[in-house]
Amino acid sequence: MSTLKPETFKESPSEQKAVDNLLKLVRQAMHNIAFGPGQDDGKTVNYHPVGGLGRLRALNPKEDLLDPSYLAIWNNSTLEYDPGQPGAEIYVPGRRMYLGPFMLDMQLVDLEKTIIHEYLHAALNQDWQRLSMEAQHPQINLIIKQRLKYAGPPNPADPSSGWNQPD
Repeated sequence: MSTLKPETFKESPSEQKAVDNLLKLVRQAMHNIAFGPGQDDGKTVNYHPVGGLGRLRALNPKEDLLDPSYLAIWNNSTLEYDPGQPGAEIYVPGRRMYLGPFMLDMQLVDLEKTIIHEYLHAALNQDWQRLSMEAQHPQINLIIKQRLKYAGPPNPADPSSGWNQPD
């Protein structure tokens, strides 16, 4: 199951309220990604497996050049907060996604795109895995915009990217 690690969402006392708000938004974003739009009950930590209305159900492993086990990759990933992380990142072999303080001011849809972006780094097929993460960005951005039909820049964590053109 894809697991949110709420115990990692800790920050200095002056920043803790913002981190608590981020955790609330991340819970909702993960709910939307895994199950589809709807209200998260605030108690669920584990998001398993992707439901019929979840955003990731729209992916097509052949057309999107994903690993055949792309849903298992989601189910085996974790999401954590790291105050030392400048943006968002995934450690691919461990399937560990990290969000940093840059995310504190993001809106819900931008968090969804950021989480999906990091997940796709691990979910792309072996041909893509041989390339650098930077080289994977065009394919990831294409999936976010065209397959998942998110409006606006596909990578809000890197709005300056040349592959990050708005609609």
